[in-house]
Amino acid sequence: IANSLDPQLLNASPWLVYWSALQKLDAAPAEAQEGFRQAYSEFRNLNDHTGHLLAWSGMVESVLAQREDQHPLDDWIERYDVLADNSGGNLANGLDVQVITARLGALLYRQPEHADLPTLALDGISLLRSARDAATLLRLARRLIRYYLWVGEPARAEIALESTNAMTTQMVFTRAQEAELDAMRLELCRYAASPATC
Repeated sequence: IANSLDPQLLNASPWLVYWSALQKLDAAPAEAQEGFRQAYSEFRNLNDHTGHLLAWSGMVESVLAQREDQHPLDDWIERYDVLADNSGGNLANGLDVQVITARLGALLYRQPEHADLPTLALDGISLLRSARDAATLLRLARRLIRYYLWVGEPARAEIALESTNAMTTQMVFTRAQEAELDAMRLELCRYAASPATC
């Protein structure tokens, strides 16, 4: 819907800019990135903390989705620290899934030794069942599984996969998303602590 609006109307609200960018994230991440950047700036000017964090998450996801130069993530990691200080560390319900998913991705690819990663990953496991859509669920699960395999904790990776599997009956998955879940399962099978995983 947001993509069909007149550009002048679209630019009148940072929320419309944000939703338009979110719709473009998978198909055109570079284009989405410009929208997230604009929304981020406008939310900051309006002192809209929820919008600011969502636009930050979108920026991170758009950089990750392009799979090219991920150096810009360093700057966005620093910006998150400022945002978190301003919020007192409290995230609204629903917002936490998107923010933790994006933050986990940024730190995994740019600062894998970051001191917050162990706590962030545990928070991620507890939030898997709070994901509201298949794309967010799979992004979070993939990052958790990679993190726990990387640190040599396949049992926790299995917990992440089990929680993800439990959500498949509550969401609509595309064939591509089902294939992605199968690929995660196969990757985990190589390291599984429990044969039941396979």
